[in-house]
Amino acid sequence: MSELVPFGHEQAWLAVRGQPQTVVVEALGLTGGRVVEVDEAVREALGSATAVLPPIPGAGSRWTLVVGEDVARPSAARITTLSAMLGTGVQLFHRAEDGSRRCLLVERGAVWREVEAAEDDLPGVAGEWSIDPTSLSGPAPGPALLVGALRSEPPTPDTEPGLVELPPRGGFWGRILGR
Repeated sequence: MSELVPFGHEQAWLAVRGQPQTVVVEALGLTGGRVVEVDEAVREALGSATAVLPPIPGAGSRWTLVVGEDVARPSAARITTLSAMLGTGVQLFHRAEDGSRRCLLVERGAVWREVEAAEDDLPGVAGEWSIDPTSLSGPAPGPALLVGALRSEPPTPDTEPGLVELPPRGGFWGRILGR
């Protein structure tokens, strides 16, 4: 059985409330995944991989954690879009380019809070909002998914072969929306 392992001091992560791994993976446009033990996924996330952990009980709900270096790069627009698309809370915890630690709390597509935290305070903020990953231990509730890199922006037909761009709407809505 897979064990939960602590992380968070060197990694960035997303916390997504109440959504299964597969939904989070699909919403983020992650591809090329494989099922692995949680400890292996967290270890691999120190490199170029992105790990999606099984939903873990935390503050007020179960939280699917997305861990990896690439998680720090998505724009605030990407995080708010993800939250709106899933209709739930999404939180981002990462080290900014200036070295500061940042926390972004988005609820149903709207930014509720953005906090700069000291490195030692980051797990405390995470624990209040969702789950403190530095305290993870015990049996994992399931395996992790190890996937490719997370894009900073949503996929487009130019960046994702096979993705189809829908034509603009015509008729009444097209005239109203100017399409």
